[in-house]
Amino acid sequence: MLNICFMVPKVYPLFNPKVKIVFGGAEKQVYLIGKYLSAKENYKINYAVFDYNQNFHEKYDNIEIWKVFQKNFINLLTKSIKYLLNIKSDYYIFRGDDKKVFLLALFLKYVFKKKYFFFITTDSSLEFNFLLYKIFLKSADRVFCQKKKQKEVLEKKYKINSAILPNIYEVPKDNTKSNKSNRKDILWIGRSEEIKRPEIFLNLALQNQNESFCMIMPEATGKSLYYKKLLADGKKIKNLKILNFVPNNEINDYYLKAKIYVLTSISEGFSNTMMEAMYNKCPILSLKIDPDGILEKNNIALIAKDNINDFQIKFDSLINNPELRDKLGQNGYNYIVKNHHQDVIIDKFINYINL
Repeated sequence: MLNICFMVPKVYPLFNPKVKIVFGGAEKQVYLIGKYLSAKENYKINYAVFDYNQNFHEKYDNIEIWKVFQKNFINLLTKSIKYLLNIKSDYYIFRGDDKKVFLLALFLKYVFKKKYFFFITTDSSLEFNFLLYKIFLKSADRVFCQKKKQKEVLEKKYKINSAILPNIYEVPKDNTKSNKSNRKDILWIGRSEEIKRPEIFLNLALQNQNESFCMIMPEATGKSLYYKKLLADGKKIKNLKILNFVPNNEINDYYLKAKIYVLTSISEGFSNTMMEAMYNKCPILSLKIDPDGILEKNNIALIAKDNINDFQIKFDSLINNPELRDKLGQNGYNYIVKNHHQDVIIDKFINYINL
């Protein structure tokens, strides 16, 4: 029996939807990996999470949840270590860019002789140059990345031979998706972070007032002022609807109502929202993002190469060409089912962790 502990503080709301706390794509990825690993024999799956006023220890199906993470740094390196050692995992898996968590991993490695893995989430996390991060990366027993570009950077910059593990997508057994004829919205989904450039979507809505725009934008941690400004600016745009929260089990409905999904980020790993749009046959308009050229190569999206004028031109092309939208949407769906299906990714993951 292989005992694995995922060290992801904010993953708990995915297990308990009553907790209305913002989570991101990184949390969703490790949630799905653990979910499908736990259904297989010989794997015991644990998650170490923050305090959300839940019990210290809870169980969801075959998965055990432990309230481990402490906000106080000293407690993190004392109480958290004690709790983690009691879980008795063979591997501890980290995902994120918190310096305190880097130290926690190094304590587990060098003081208690435990193995740990690390998941690279975004391209921006490969721009870090501080010594602690370099030691943390080099000390990992396995580093996972999402795409070829990230693997190349890890090899060149950090001299690390990483393993490419594409993002997982949960495809239901009944995986037929409807091409609804009532798609009418232009959709944007993301936290209120500057790196995602939500103000560009606001401006797109302002410049195209004959179209219906929908924005799902939870407030990002530490971004209260920025979030309030975005909301204030958004209220002035009559053809724009802004939602601050949609339950995870309802999110697909918004993609099925959308005729275009807009991606404005400066940097991403392999965006979960992009994958959701693809699975729901919603064509993508990307201002910049195209991981490893996959979107353009497979005719899944229109890419503006970070040119705002071309962005508007490509938007008009999609608006005026429903046949093109249908083609891009179908291509995206085919790509997700073939390359990101949970069975495909879990088999790869199992192969990688058998050190």
